[in-house]
Amino acid sequence: LPAKDLATPYAQQWHLTVEREIAGDIAVSAAYVGTKGSKLTRMLTPNNGPGITPVIPVLFKRNRIPIVIFSEDFNDLPPNRPVTPFLGSYRVFENSASSNYHALQLEARKRMSHGYAFTVAYTWSHAIDDVSDVFPIAGAPVLPADHRNLRLERADAGYDVRHRIAASVIWELPFWRGVTTGDLDDAAFWFGGWQIAS
Repeated sequence: LPAKDLATPYAQQWHLTVEREIAGDIAVSAAYVGTKGSKLTRMLTPNNGPGITPVIPVLFKRNRIPIVIFSEDFNDLPPNRPVTPFLGSYRVFENSASSNYHALQLEARKRMSHGYAFTVAYTWSHAIDDVSDVFPIAGAPVLPADHRNLRLERADAGYDVRHRIAASVIWELPFWRGVTTGDLDDAAFWFGGWQIAS
């Protein structure tokens, strides 16, 4: 069920970057990046607990063929249901969760010169939220442990990655480098102009 007066989720993002060119063709930068998510969607169970179905024992009889027996014993329902003890659990989605992300990003990159170019980037970050996804992805629960104290759900996000390094390089092979089209012979045509990238 949707909550009454469902709020609209929104995100705020900010960053501060300092960049400097050194040695003519190499640039380095350092950045602080932040993001804050507000009024994010979460699931709640106002009547407590997981979905309750009357007990379903499975009995094996007659050549191991399963026979399912439904129990209608309402004494099996757990007590202390805030809304009504006989209603069982139900789910409500509301937009009350939040998240934040802070990162330090360092980067060095070299423009193509002298036959090569490269980029090296490092990110140190921390992502914190109340609920990482509305759906149970990779075994992460989507329901809070205690819907009366949602602050207990605030922890590292399911997608939190503290350290990340990314690097790339392009190397122009030195064979027949800079040969003009008028100077091409068969070997230069087939073997010139190749690059290796990683």
